[in-house]
Amino acid sequence: MLQRIGRYEILEQIAAGGQGTVYRARDTVLDRVVAVKIINQPVTDDPEYLEALQREARLASNLKHPNVTRVHDFQVEGDTAYIVMEYIPDSLDKHVRAGQPFRTSEPSR
Repeated sequence: MLQRIGRYEILEQIAAGGQGTVYRARDTVLDRVVAVKIINQPVTDDPEYLEALQREARLASNLKHPNVTRVHDFQVEGDTAYIVMEYIPDSLDKHVRAGQPFRTSEPSR
């Protein structure tokens, strides 16, 4: 398993999907737990894709709403792009599958 990317120490994998893999990680500079989404596709293969990812991260980082996960950072290391987000220790999907109620005042991923 990946142990570190940039200044982020990988703690555990928490999700995987078509666009990337999400890890719970620790920001070693600010000493806080974050979610790091590592994009599957190498970004050096497609400059337009990299530009779209940067634009998406920039737009998402400007959103300030209690029900939207905050974006803290976007980085490219070699040919790997990753987005650093607020870590939410639970998921909407988990509650929906379990038939559990959830509070709409909390952000979901």
